[in-house]
Amino acid sequence: GRPRRVAWMDMVATRYGVRLQGATELALTKLDILSGFDELPVCVGYRCGDEVTRHFPYTQKLYECEPIYKVFPGWKRDISGARKMEDLPREAREYVAFVEAESGCPVKFVSVGAERSQLIVV
Repeated sequence: GRPRRVAWMDMVATRYGVRLQGATELALTKLDILSGFDELPVCVGYRCGDEVTRHFPYTQKLYECEPIYKVFPGWKRDISGARKMEDLPREAREYVAFVEAESGCPVKFVSVGAERSQLIVV
């Protein structure tokens, strides 16, 4: 099979985007592609030289920074049939709750597949 490439969630950039856009709710897409990973790193800050920041580094400074990850346990089951939050494994629900808490914005939609019907409305 084709190797999966995943960009890990960056909560620093997400918080910045929420503030910049004045977002009032989030849609968390493609949660299903995270199924099967042992661990899910989430960027919670950046180390820029001797400094640690939870704020998004602007422009060129970003290239000098290293992400700091909080690691969550993955889940080892297919979630594409989930239609409500209770259908998701505990680890997936905790991941979504963390994204919501860290972003400061409620997650209102979670997609668990490519089809229109594969959507959880929270």
